[in-house]
Amino acid sequence: MARTLIVRIVTPERELFSGEGTMVVLPALDGEIGILPLHVPLVSALTFGEVRVLFEGDRNPERFAISGGYVEVSRDVVTVLAALAVPASEVVVEDTESLVEQLAESLAEAESGSAEAERFESDLEWARTQLVVAGRQ
Repeated sequence: MARTLIVRIVTPERELFSGEGTMVVLPALDGEIGILPLHVPLVSALTFGEVRVLFEGDRNPERFAISGGYVEVSRDVVTVLAALAVPASEVVVEDTESLVEQLAESLAEAESGSAEAERFESDLEWARTQLVVAGRQ
């Protein structure tokens, strides 16, 4: 049996995942990083993107969209702390596509550089991230 990682993915509202995996792939600020067992200790900021928890054998990876946050790796424990996260299986594609359209319209109408425009940009990136991750299931 291969060595495994203990993986936790949490938001302020709930724990989305807690279990064992053989590898975790994360969206770091400088690109994707992969965490394997026996990884050196690490704390890193994360950006919008996909977290994948891989498993031994034929089991499909668990996929999560995150809005950014942090990862801590200590021994064989990987903890992802995200402000917003959702399992790919919970993304309602039709609703999220409608939200993308609404946010794009709102962003086009907002004053460039305003706090409102920045919020729309962030919300739009979050919605698009969810669609990308949901499409990879």
